[in-house]
Amino acid sequence: FQSYMSDNIERFNKFNQPETIGSLSAKYNVSTRTFRKWIKPIEDQLNLHNHRIFTPAELKIIIEFLGEYSV
Repeated sequence: FQSYMSDNIERFNKFNQPETIGSLSAKYNVSTRTFRKWIKPIEDQLNLHNHRIFTPAELKIIIEFLGEYSV
């Protein structure tokens, strides 16, 4: 039960902390240029041109598209 709870807390924290392209690209171990290429297919859902920090909803879209990064 403890492991289940810690896994859920970890997933919750992934979606609820502000992230930038730079911080996410570091978590996926790629350059920001590569990360931008990776998310290009979903950029219309992310509103990349109007802000620098991804919302929790946008983080969920990115993680569902690219898969989870390791903490």
